[in-house]
Amino acid sequence: MGILKGVHVLIAEDDFLIASSLEELIETHGGTSLTLSSVAELMRVDPTPFDVALFDRTLSDGEVDEVAQELAAKGLPYAMQSGADLSGDIPEGCIGVLGKPVSETQLVSLLSAYGKS
Repeated sequence: MGILKGVHVLIAEDDFLIASSLEELIETHGGTSLTLSSVAELMRVDPTPFDVALFDRTLSDGEVDEVAQELAAKGLPYAMQSGADLSGDIPEGCIGVLGKPVSETQLVSLLSAYGKS
């Protein structure tokens, strides 16, 4: 089935092409995902059904740092992706930082660590 079988990923990405690419990559490796495109949507999401999240640092309506930390406090581990250099500026609770474009190998490795056992 794939290394991501059983992994349900919450994606926050406002670029349609990048979001579609991430969804396809996750599905190809056996996982499932839900993509949101704004901080406002993230503020309303129930983190319970997700195993891990992948957030673009900056969405069209702001930065995700605060809501990402709130979701992490509710038990949802998250990683950040950004075209900018985030070294030295990693939000508390972040499990990893991926550059854009995202490396398939790095992404799958990171997400697979959070699969259901």
